[in-house]
Amino acid sequence: MKFISPEQIVIYFINFVFIFFLVVALKISYLMIKKFDFSKSTSFQYSLEKRNVLVSTIVSFFIFLKVPLLFYFLFYLDSLAPSIPGAMCAVGVLNSTPYGAYLIIVKVAVLFMLVWWFYINKFDLNTYGFKYTKLKYKFLILISFAIFLEFLLEINLFNNISPEKIVSCCGSVFGKDVKYFSSFLFNLNDNLSLLITVVTFLLLAIFFKTKNYVFYGLASLIFLIVAVYSLIDFFSTYIYELPTHRCPFCILQKDYGYIGYVIYFLLLTGTFYGSSLLVLKNILDNTTKISWARNSFFMIFCYLLIVGFYVVKYYMVNGVWLT
Repeated sequence: MKFISPEQIVIYFINFVFIFFLVVALKISYLMIKKFDFSKSTSFQYSLEKRNVLVSTIVSFFIFLKVPLLFYFLFYLDSLAPSIPGAMCAVGVLNSTPYGAYLIIVKVAVLFMLVWWFYINKFDLNTYGFKYTKLKYKFLILISFAIFLEFLLEINLFNNISPEKIVSCCGSVFGKDVKYFSSFLFNLNDNLSLLITVVTFLLLAIFFKTKNYVFYGLASLIFLIVAVYSLIDFFSTYIYELPTHRCPFCILQKDYGYIGYVIYFLLLTGTFYGSSLLVLKNILDNTTKISWARNSFFMIFCYLLIVGFYVVKYYMVNGVWLT
């Protein structure tokens, strides 16, 4: 492992704590899948039920740390930018290695999966006989592998950061030249990414109105992907008021009123609740589905209102569209 700064030690320390508790959770997961039987009244069964509570606490602890750690990670990458030639923000740091983009994707996926597990566990504890116990522990094993992958990607990212290597940032990364950070992206132009986002939102509105929650959940996952594209390709240029500045991270900075935190909170939370209607379709009751669909649609709608506001504001002030 290569250490760049003291902040990295904090990140590694928390990750090692995660790994330690994951090993404990994996051992319990194996026992729960193989041995758990609610119909038995043995002392071993009773001990398994107590361990079930222990794992619930561990996962809650993971979620409690994961959310602030994600933003701390982005702040830390931002702080590294001045020491890397060509980097102006977190994008340049991530683009300095082939692992950056995939690490961000895995981090968001792990966060989604942890919260899904939290809700599966919540409903499981409220059902007679712990109906979803074995399902949630099989899912926890998958989450554990995802967290291990995240840690390996993080190690490789930091090990490959070099203060001597010139990197590309923002406009060049999300422009015509394909770099490390944008190599996983499809080649969508500005208008197409915006069009797909609008069409996907209209589908969300239709599925929400008709209460087709399975398709609404699927459309939510699609919307998360296309919304990130359109945010980079189209909306961010109006937030920065510069057609060449296309960065998903600079909007988190003070210069733009930290509006990125609001934007990402609405987008991630809205699509999480929406996608949960698909992932947890056999677990959620009808009342919860209605509530989550309403929350999801409201947050996604607010997200579009905010990013759309910058487009309208720019046109009203300047009388032209950015090209």
